[in-house]
Amino acid sequence: MELYRENLRDLLLLPTPTTTTKNSPSNHRGRDEPGAPAGNRSPDLATPPLHVATCPHRGVWVRGAVEVDVDHRDGGGAALERLRAASARRAVGRTGLNADSSRSHLIVGFRVETTTTAATTGIEPGTSRSAKLFLVDLAGCEKAAKSLAAGERLDEAKGINRSLSALGNVVSALVERDRGAFGGNSPVGGSSPDGGAGADGADLPSRAPGGVQKQTSHVPYRDSKLTFLLQESLGGNARATLVVCLSPDITDTAETISSLRFGARARRVSARLERGNRSVVPGSIPGGGERAAAEVAALRAQVATLT
Repeated sequence: MELYRENLRDLLLLPTPTTTTKNSPSNHRGRDEPGAPAGNRSPDLATPPLHVATCPHRGVWVRGAVEVDVDHRDGGGAALERLRAASARRAVGRTGLNADSSRSHLIVGFRVETTTTAATTGIEPGTSRSAKLFLVDLAGCEKAAKSLAAGERLDEAKGINRSLSALGNVVSALVERDRGAFGGNSPVGGSSPDGGAGADGADLPSRAPGGVQKQTSHVPYRDSKLTFLLQESLGGNARATLVVCLSPDITDTAETISSLRFGARARRVSARLERGNRSVVPGSIPGGGERAAAEVAALRAQVATLT
């Protein structure tokens, strides 16, 4: 999918764009001929955008998005070709800084499900476990004074910067959340939920004094569809890796420092890893439904007694 002007669009579903006239968006990337149209490729705005939804079983997902099965027999080759074709449909446009600048954020999601069998030891047969992986290519934050963006390019830049700003706010809120939960200190990103090491290598406490976890702050995931979709990856039961791309040009010093500060701040978000995402496949365990109903009835009786 791509997030274009805060609208999610399915790149597996959209048709391959065609070459258009001089006054229309062109399929050619970075054409330099004199008088040639800019190297633009815009998405089909007639296609209705997708919406992010939450589900008790699947968590956060995109309703109506095309899912392609990966066939292990060909090494995933067919799925990889679909992925390459989808990536080629991503919106690009010429700016003063780049002949084929990305005008959207690219999001690739993978979902893996496994179901245990009778031969699996230690786990009850019929148990299903799932996991998700998101690969995200963020478009770069732009300054209109440098990119010389105007009209459609400027509107695209506003959408890019809006979602990146929301991502920065979420990262800051997650750092504040960890600071409150860990008694004024936050472990370095990638650490365990029980604590970690500070920037100077010193161990940090995992709980506030007295072992009581402090109240956490609000995390504004819903400010953008980007952060809403990635909320489980950023602050849930997941591990996140951020790659910060920097420019070596001295004229980009301000942007480079800003990117490094964002990376340093994101590094202080702690991981909360737990073994979970496990459910029972209906009908896979003999008598499983009856046992579940009996357990629910017993728990309800216990609640009534305590009440």
